[in-house]
Amino acid sequence: MEENTIVITECFKCGTRYQNHFNASPCCKSIMMKVNEKGERTTIAYLNSFSIPKPEEPKEEIK
Repeated sequence: MEENTIVITECFKCGTRYQNHFNASPCCKSIMMKVNEKGERTTIAYLNSFSIPKPEEPKEEIK
């Protein structure tokens, strides 16, 4: 069974916290801080450095 990993980040500029937020909002463009389970800031990272879960692409039907 696969376990879903939750990544909590905090905007470097405004301080808003997100759970599994991988798209940049107008304020939170690139630099985010990772937050641990206790709510403590752990590391600063670029938003594009997080591994983004990709949705499955629909398969084309062969005619």
